[in-house]
Amino acid sequence: MAGVDFCEEKIVSAPKVKHHSGLPQEIERLKNELNKKVAQGNTRLNNKETLELSQKLDKLLVQHLQDELGLVAE
Repeated sequence: MAGVDFCEEKIVSAPKVKHHSGLPQEIERLKNELNKKVAQGNTRLNNKETLELSQKLDKLLVQHLQDELGLVAE
């Protein structure tokens, strides 16, 4: 019969997401490290070490969010 498969449901698989299992732990570790530096009362929070730590944390957060949302990083 013509058109019989017209109403059949098609199963669409979710995009394959590459999860980094240790990513949340690494994010938490870097966050704690950055918080310690701030809590030490360092008056120069804009030093190179703090900036690099903050940038690394930012990249990990973006990567984690992309993983969770199933987005492909370019």
